Amino acid sequence: MSITTTYLYKLCRKYMLLSPKELIDRQTISEIKSYLVNTDMPVKTIASSLNFEDVSYMCRYFRRLAGTSPVEYRQNAKNR
Repeated sequence: MSITTTYLYKLCRKYMLLSPKELIDRQTISEIKSYLVNTDMPVKTIASSLNFEDVSYMCRYFRRLAGTSPVEYRQNAKNR
């Protein structure tokens, strides 16, 4: 697919109402949440599975976008 970054940005904004980065962030958070709820994998293994170089970075990323830590999210999901 040969499109410019500007054109990709415009298409995403027009049809999805989000930037490409926001779409990627949403998908990444969704995948992390799925791992946390549906597996007992350690957070470190989840980070590695999703190509985060550092588990602490993934935890900060998750907290910034999901509003809670991965461990807290998993605990809350199990309590529901």
